[in-house]
Amino acid sequence: LDEKKDYYVYAHLDTSKKIAIGFRGVTTFGATLGMDYMPFYIGKGIGNRCYDFNRNETHRKVRQKLIGMGKDIRVIKLVEDVSEKEALAYESKLIDIFGLIPFRGMLTNLDEGQLPSSRRELYWDEFLSLSEFNKGVFGQIKKVKNSKS
Repeated sequence: LDEKKDYYVYAHLDTSKKIAIGFRGVTTFGATLGMDYMPFYIGKGIGNRCYDFNRNETHRKVRQKLIGMGKDIRVIKLVEDVSEKEALAYESKLIDIFGLIPFRGMLTNLDEGQLPSSRRELYWDEFLSLSEFNKGVFGQIKKVKNSKS
């Protein structure tokens, strides 16, 4: 992994969904990161990567919906000047917190970040207590964890 501190972690925000502080723990957490709208994609990059909106079909549909409403994606850099390893770790934890759409989360990302099972072993109790909206992930993860025991 690249050790140069050229990386950052960013979020694509859905400007049709304003963050309501205090409504849910995850929205309040998003606000503490400087988000004023709900995130729908978390990524890492260098250069202008965060402004490249060619991701996946679901991401494209969210953007089309926004454009149809006269809006567009808001890009926010959450952390800057980190190594690739640090960026991967931060990106992965945020994906755990906000969750993927297939698991009743809000992100359109196609994967769960770097080494999801082994990384969650490090903070299993905290991961399980994140919020109600991670419940869809729990059944699958518990099966994986129990099969290792």
